[in-house]
Amino acid sequence: MTELFRVMGYSVFFSSQDMHHGVHVHVGKGRKRDLGKFILTKDGHAWLAHNRGELSEYEILKIQDAVEGRYEKIVYRWSRQFGDDYHFDK
Repeated sequence: MTELFRVMGYSVFFSSQDMHHGVHVHVGKGRKRDLGKFILTKDGHAWLAHNRGELSEYEILKIQDAVEGRYEKIVYRWSRQFGDDYHFDK
């Protein structure tokens, strides 16, 4: 797990097993990993792919805003971790 940043007590991270998927981040808190997953798009947006942790609408919007605000840094970190041959699912 590579933590990228924290927002509202949640950790936003990549999993080392993610390299064959499009650019995305997972959200966890404490020992609970993968409470949510946000997919990044080519145009700089992020959308919620799943919400396993019963994140509230408010938390989802705040995390989504934080992910979109760090879009370029996330893509850069993805390329550093997984290589330049990455793609976006949407």
